[in-house]
Amino acid sequence: MPSDLALSGPAQEPESENQRVSSPAATGGAGTTFEQHVGAYWLAQLLVRGIPPVLTDTVVAEVSFQTERLTGYCSCIVAKASHVNR
Repeated sequence: MPSDLALSGPAQEPESENQRVSSPAATGGAGTTFEQHVGAYWLAQLLVRGIPPVLTDTVVAEVSFQTERLTGYCSCIVAKASHVNR
């Protein structure tokens, strides 16, 4: 018997029906792929000075990634917009 199998022990099952098990998509990098697609969208909007959804009188002025240092609680993407001078 391989030594790593002997040390790992039997597979753990959820203790109760209420305990949730993470899906393979959540633990397999699907969030990273989604974050990259969202980031690419916002960078494209910044490049062409696009109008962000809902904020019709603004253009994308800045995009920040991994922004926990800015927000204090969120490690995400932040897009800032500025008003269009007419």
